Amino acid sequence: MIKNYITIGYRNFRKGHVYSFINLAGLAVGLSSVMLIIAYITYELSFDKHFPHADRIYQMVMESEETSPAERTTLTPEPLGKTLAAEFFEVESSTALYSNKMTYLVNDRPVELNAIFVNPDFFRVFDLRMVTGNKATALKDESGIVLTRQAAEKLYPGVNPVGKTMSWNSYNGSVTYYTVTAVVQDIPANTHFTGDAILARHVSNQPLNFQAYSSVPQYIRFKPNADVARVEASLQKTLTKYHLSKTTHVRLLPLTDIHLRAGKISSFNLNLSDIRYIYMLGTAALLILVIACINYVNLTTAHALQRVKEVGIRKTLGSGRWQLASQFIGESFLFFVFANVLAVVISILLLPVFNKMLQVNLLVSSLFAFQNISLFFIIALAAGLLSGVYPALFLSRMQPASILKDRSGGLKISFSLRKVLIVFQFGISIVLIVATMIVWQQLNLFHNRPLGFNKQHLLLLPSIHLQNSPEAFKKKLLDNPNITAASFAELDLGGGIGNSSSMPDPLDSTRRLHFGFVYADMDFPATMGIKVEGGRSFSKKFPGDYLNYDSLVSVASAKSNKKLADELLYQNPIVITQSLAKALRLKNPVNEVIRLGALQGTVIGVVRDFQVTTLKEASPLLVYKPKKSWFSTTTYVRVNNRNIPESIAYIEKTWKEFFPDKAFEYTFADDNLQKLYASENRLASIFTSFALLAIAISALGLFSLAALMVKQRTKEIGIRKVLGASVSGIAMLLSRDFILLILVAAIIASPLAWYGMEQWLQDFANRIDIQWTIFIAAASLALFIGVLTVFLQTIRAAKSNPIEALKTE
Repeated sequence: MIKNYITIGYRNFRKGHVYSFINLAGLAVGLSSVMLIIAYITYELSFDKHFPHADRIYQMVMESEETSPAERTTLTPEPLGKTLAAEFFEVESSTALYSNKMTYLVNDRPVELNAIFVNPDFFRVFDLRMVTGNKATALKDESGIVLTRQAAEKLYPGVNPVGKTMSWNSYNGSVTYYTVTAVVQDIPANTHFTGDAILARHVSNQPLNFQAYSSVPQYIRFKPNADVARVEASLQKTLTKYHLSKTTHVRLLPLTDIHLRAGKISSFNLNLSDIRYIYMLGTAALLILVIACINYVNLTTAHALQRVKEVGIRKTLGSGRWQLASQFIGESFLFFVFANVLAVVISILLLPVFNKMLQVNLLVSSLFAFQNISLFFIIALAAGLLSGVYPALFLSRMQPASILKDRSGGLKISFSLRKVLIVFQFGISIVLIVATMIVWQQLNLFHNRPLGFNKQHLLLLPSIHLQNSPEAFKKKLLDNPNITAASFAELDLGGGIGNSSSMPDPLDSTRRLHFGFVYADMDFPATMGIKVEGGRSFSKKFPGDYLNYDSLVSVASAKSNKKLADELLYQNPIVITQSLAKALRLKNPVNEVIRLGALQGTVIGVVRDFQVTTLKEASPLLVYKPKKSWFSTTTYVRVNNRNIPESIAYIEKTWKEFFPDKAFEYTFADDNLQKLYASENRLASIFTSFALLAIAISALGLFSLAALMVKQRTKEIGIRKVLGASVSGIAMLLSRDFILLILVAAIIASPLAWYGMEQWLQDFANRIDIQWTIFIAAASLALFIGVLTVFLQTIRAAKSNPIEALKTE
C-alpha cells in the first residue's frame, strides 16, 4: 500500500509538473534560508565558549550612575583584579587583556604583529592549548613573548621558534629584546579578542584607589561552584574602602555574553556584534519558510480539483477519511523530504555567497554540525506536517456521491483561509521591504553624511613614535607635487578618541559633559579640511602657539608657584568645536577663558564640528591642542587624484628612508570609516535578499490562488464572454479581490514595520526620520508585483474559448 501511495504521489507530481516545480522550489529556498541562518546563528552564539570553564570567566565593567543612562566601560583600575582575588576566596585568578599593533624586528626585518598584553596569570584564566613550550613559565618574565602557530610559521618557517630573539625599538630610542618562550594554538575566529603574540605586563604594586588610577580591561576566573551573584552583590560594600563612589558600581559580565551583549559598553573589546541582529535574522528566515509553507497549502488545494475522482473512487471502495488523510499527509511528508534534499544542495552552493554577504567564514561542515542539522530537520519536519494537515483534511472530506453530479465532487473551496494567508504573506513581504529600505537609508546616512572634514584622498600611515626630525619627514613628503598636505595627530580615525574626559555640567548638575582632546600639529585643520568658524587656528605666525604650556605648568608646580601655574593653564591657547561652545553656553567663545577641571585654557578659535568616531554614537565635544613632542602618532597625508599609485609608492619610499625598522602600511580614511558599519552592512545585505525572496515567493502564492479562482469560475468567465464582456474587463474583475488583499496587507504591515524599525533606530545617535513615502513605496512595489502576477493568470483565462468552458453544461 505504501508503495502504491508513493507511485500515485510521483504520478501526481509529474502530471502537475509546473505546480509541483514551483512548490518544490519555494519550499527548498525557504528551507535553505533556514539552514544557512541556523549555521550563522550557531556560530555567533559559540563565541568564547571554546575556552575550558568559559562559564566561570567574567569581564569586569565599571558602571557610573551619575548620568542617565548609566555609563559603562571595561576600563577598570589596574590593581582591581588582584584586589578581588585577595578579598574574595571565590576568585581563582585574574588578568588584564588589551591589544595594540606593534612593529618588531625579526632577523632585521620589520614585522607588524597584533600584540596582546596580559598578566602572568593569563593562561590560568584563558586556557589556550600549547603547541610547544611550558604554560606555567611562558609569561613569567616580561622579556618573554608567546606566538600563535600562524605567527610562528610566518616569522620562523620550518623551525621551532622557542628560544629565538626578536626586538622592539621604543619611542625613546632604546631597544627591548624578547625571547620566544612558547607557541600556542591560533586564537579561534569565534573569540571576542584576537592577536598574533602574547606579552606579559606585571601589575604594579600600587594600592587600589578609585579616585586616581590607570585603567585596563580585566577578567577574573572563579573557582568551581562559586556563588558569583553573592560576590557581585558584595562588591559595592567591599570596595567602598578603596574610595568606590556610591554612584559607581563594578559589574561582572559573563565571558560568553561579551560578543553579543557588550555593544553599549565603552570598551576595547573586538569582534562585537548585537544580539538583536540574531533575533532579526532568525525571525526573517522563519518568516520566509512560513511564506513558502503557505504557498504549499495554496498550491496543493489549487491542484486538488484534479484529484476529486481519485478520492471518490477510493471512498467508494471503502477508504475511510482518516486513511485518505494519512495518504495525503504522507505525500506531503515525502514532498518535504525532496525539498530538504534540494535545500541542502542549495545551501552548499550558496555558502560562499552567504559567507561573503555576512563577512564570516562558515565551512560546509558547520552546516552539518549535529546541533545544526538536528534543529534544521526538526523545523523541516514540523513545517511539513503542519503544511500537509490542512490539504489532507480538505481533500478527504469530499463526498463520493457528489462526484456523479458535479465534476468538482461537491468540492466548494472557501477563500476565507486563503485570503488570510495571502494577506499574511504580503504583510511579511511589505515588512521586509520597509525594513530593507530603512536599513539602506540609515547606511546611506552613515556613508554620506558630512563629517566636518574631507575624507576623500586622505591616507593614514601606521601609528609610530616620532623621535627625530618629524618636520623633515613631513617636508620630504610635501616635496612631491601630488601630496598636497600632511599632518601628525594622536588620533585614530574611526577608532575613538584616545584622550578623553568628562565632568559635571557646571550649569546643570544632572548632566555630564564628555569631551576629547585632539593633539595634533598646526597643519591638522588644513590637512583634514576642517573649517574655522570663528577666531583663528594655531599658526606659526604667533610665537605663543609654540610654547609648551604643559611643561611650563609642571615647572611652576614643581617650584610650588600655584598662582603662576594657574595663570599658565588659563593662558594655554585652545581651539574648540561649535558643539562644545554651545554646551558651555558661550555666546562669544573667542578669547573666553575656560576653567573647568581638565578643560583649562583661552579659546583662540572655534572650528566646525568634525566626527572622528562612528556616527552610531554621539561625537564627544572636542578640544584641539597643538603638540610638539610625539609619543604615538598617526600621520595623515592628503594626495590629489592625479596619480594615486605613484603617490603611495613615493610615500612608502620616504617612510622606509626615515623609519627603516617600521613596517609600512596605509589605509584610506574612507575605508577606515566604512569598517565601522560592518554589522549594518551585513544586515542590509541579508534583508535585501530576504525581501526579494519574500516578494517572489508571495507572488507564487498569488499565482496559485489566481489559478484556484480561475478553475472555480471557469463557467462564469465563459458566460461573461458570451454576453460580450471584454478581456480587460474580465481580468480586472478577477483581479479586484487580490488588489484589496494586498492593500489590507499594507495597512496591517505598515504600523508593525514602523514600530520595529523605530526601535532599531533608537540606538543610533545620528539617525534618519522614517518617512511615510517608504510605506507607500513598499506597498506600491508589492501591489505592482501582485497585480502583474494575477493579470498574467487571469488574462490567459479571459482569452480562452468560452465554448470549452460551457460544453459540459
